[in-house]
Amino acid sequence: MKNYLKVAAIILMTLVLGIPTFVINLFDAPGKFHSWIIRKWSQLLLWVSGIRVELQGAENLQAANPAVIIINHESALDIPLVIGGLPVPVRFMAKKELFRVPIIGWELILGGHIRIDRARSERAIRSIATYAPAIFREKQNIVVSPEGTRSRDGKMGPFKKGGFVLAQDFDVPLIPVTILGSRDRVPNRSYRICTGTVRLRIDPAVRVSDFADRETCIRAIRDQMIRHRDEYYAQQKEELC
Repeated sequence: MKNYLKVAAIILMTLVLGIPTFVINLFDAPGKFHSWIIRKWSQLLLWVSGIRVELQGAENLQAANPAVIIINHESALDIPLVIGGLPVPVRFMAKKELFRVPIIGWELILGGHIRIDRARSERAIRSIATYAPAIFREKQNIVVSPEGTRSRDGKMGPFKKGGFVLAQDFDVPLIPVTILGSRDRVPNRSYRICTGTVRLRIDPAVRVSDFADRETCIRAIRDQMIRHRDEYYAQQKEELC
């Protein structure tokens, strides 16, 4: 499919599925309908885009519901990949700017996702305290990208501690999920969507208490995800965009 047709189809799907769900979301306190609709939207988006998702280590998701899922962030495709690819209900801890995007932002607000103001830590803490207990109580998982923003050069940025503090405070496991190949499917600063496969490598769950301290936990998970990424691109044979 031509790229402009893919983009047009994604916009149309977002309108068709997004707008009617707003009213329903108002009466969907546990968020079950929200989880179902955003998963279907993500799967349709990936199908239209010609993106196949390969799960590696799916058995490690048995520790989910609830958990904090740690992901790297290389592409605009990462959110639908995680929602559509992982067979568990998720909510996102995301920067406040994403909540301002028409339709998508409205859906995030009504779905009870956690809005983070990176410039004002006290607001971020208040937002987490407001939404996280209900999410975990409903046996749902919070997805966190500890880099805080999308990688511009393909290298993994420093990890912020917010997601790890969240897991520690609520005593839930951390499940590292390394997204491999998404930046090749949707190149940075581009509207091109390239057909191909993206791998989600799911590592065994850990807890912050498994390590000497939180900083050691953060370093260990980041180093592990960097190794996965380096190994993947060293073996990558699929033609890139």
